[in-house]
Amino acid sequence: MSVIRPATRGDVLWVSSRLSPADDCEVQTATGERAIDVLPPMMKESEVYSIRPYRNSKPVALFGIMDCGVPGTANVFLLGTVELPRIAKTLVGELPRWLDAWCERFPILTNYADSRNELHLSYLRRLGFTIGDTMDIRGVPFHEINYSCAHL
Repeated sequence: MSVIRPATRGDVLWVSSRLSPADDCEVQTATGERAIDVLPPMMKESEVYSIRPYRNSKPVALFGIMDCGVPGTANVFLLGTVELPRIAKTLVGELPRWLDAWCERFPILTNYADSRNELHLSYLRRLGFTIGDTMDIRGVPFHEINYSCAHL
């Protein structure tokens, strides 16, 4: 059974240094920097959780939210290693509960996802996100993603 817990700095370093090629490319395209350089400082401004396949194993994914400075709005994120598909059932089964809880604090959960990251977009759809308009970031189309808190 997978384990979800608050991420430690070690978890963030572990996952950011082992991101799947698609997630690593997405972070580098979005930020212009390497994930290992961007993610640890971001943790200080975010509510971050790690997912592990079982107790005492290394994390295979990070997810969380960051207040984006717009009242009632937070950016959501999900980043994983190549092991992420191992915990797909937990991801799809458990994350809606977290998303719904965050909706109580932030009625708008949003972000952008790299259009090339098909696995990521597939998970987002299964989690109930709407994949919206595209925005060009460093020459790459990114889709706006939104989680509807209206169903609560």
